[in-house]
Amino acid sequence: MRMLAVAALCAAMTPAAWAWDDTRRISAPQPSCAAGVSCEVRVTPGFMAGQVTLDFSGRAPALAASGVILRVYNQSGAVVIEKSAGLMSSGQLSLLIANGQTMEPGRYRYVIEGIAQGQFEVLTGAAAPSAPARTQPPAQSPGKTAPLKAAPRKEASSGAVAPQAAALAGVWYGIAGTPGSLELTRDGSYKLNGKPGGRYRQLGDEVVFDGSLVAWNRGRAKLKDGVLEFYWKNAEGFNNWFVFQKGE
Repeated sequence: MRMLAVAALCAAMTPAAWAWDDTRRISAPQPSCAAGVSCEVRVTPGFMAGQVTLDFSGRAPALAASGVILRVYNQSGAVVIEKSAGLMSSGQLSLLIANGQTMEPGRYRYVIEGIAQGQFEVLTGAAAPSAPARTQPPAQSPGKTAPLKAAPRKEASSGAVAPQAAALAGVWYGIAGTPGSLELTRDGSYKLNGKPGGRYRQLGDEVVFDGSLVAWNRGRAKLKDGVLEFYWKNAEGFNNWFVFQKGE
């Protein structure tokens, strides 16, 4: 089940991966959710130095399978972050609002159109170390979202260069309670939490991984609106859900 998978992932990490970066931290109250929307934010200290993020998760059934825009404003009212995100067919939304390491200290306001709005502050100075939050995603409503049933395909070969690797290349951070990070390189290889994991390639709206990530939905992640999502049900019928979003 999901918690066992998370525990296994955590156990595989070296102590250095838990290093706390005290140059930035984020303080954020819970957001104001729109009518019919459930939502929350979490500050994630991160598994890697520099990953101090503000993550948003919520559910808006009325906006299922649609897109929304996030805008973050500084104290002067200027837009400092603007990006789009897509809701799942169940109405779930996971979104990285801000990375504290890339922002100047100060107060900010954010608006996710039709979903929520709130405030946060980027602070300097040390804070007490803590493990990142691990949460179970909102329960799936019967009949809303079926597990992925991808037809068997040939896995990426060790010598192949992944199609569209240039667009995917970069560091993808876990959001919505997903720990760690994925680094996708231009040559079609990837690293999981800084360690070589295998190779990847894009097939339509899927990214197929071999190596370390084969255990997650046979290495297949959906790519939609800038988010990589591994979602499947195990043999016991439990939902497993890991989500990554590319860093800016």
